[in-house]
Amino acid sequence: RASTMAYVYTDRSHISPTLTDLEAMQRDRDIHHFAQRLPTKLNRMLHDTELSGVIEWMPHGRSWRIIDRDEFRARALPTYFQHSNMASFIRLVNAWGFRRVQSGVDYDSYYHECFLRGMPHLHIQMRRLLPDERKAPPEPSNGCSDFYDMPVCGGDDTAMSSSIEESFDSHPQGLSSTTLASTPHRSSGSSSEVVAPPLQSISSNKNNSTKRQLHN
Repeated sequence: RASTMAYVYTDRSHISPTLTDLEAMQRDRDIHHFAQRLPTKLNRMLHDTELSGVIEWMPHGRSWRIIDRDEFRARALPTYFQHSNMASFIRLVNAWGFRRVQSGVDYDSYYHECFLRGMPHLHIQMRRLLPDERKAPPEPSNGCSDFYDMPVCGGDDTAMSSSIEESFDSHPQGLSSTTLASTPHRSSGSSSEVVAPPLQSISSNKNNSTKRQLHN
């Protein structure tokens, strides 16, 4: 199903995690890494110190780039995907809606508005495109990417930072059922919206148990 609307990047770095997001993260973390969804695998690769200098986030935390393709093919792919086929990996990345930066300092990096450093709760909004689906073309007049004009993700300039990542990385089983059950609810009209506790509360509980336009 080809889209006729041009794609315009939406900054989602201000979105806080809900209980549903955290539960989904836990479920994905609990299964074997070979069976995990691409966003989770890719996020783990980007946090793997053994792959430093092989695949890395760009400074703004909104796109990532393979630095050393030979090492990526030899080390990263067999570990996380059980193969060493780079073309297959790129096809998978495209199938999950990632877009490639075509020019500028971020050239050849890939981005998705729901794949931001330190914000894995956004991954629940990502899905693999159906066989007959196509990514919407970028706005013709959008110019070069402007990630450097946006708030840095996963750094001191973002309220979310990487507290969620640290909680899961230090506790592979994810949030405990006690932590999840104690998460407060906020009433919103006729439905009840579940809101995650402050990041500091998540960490302590664990210890105790603008629209931007881009090139495609």
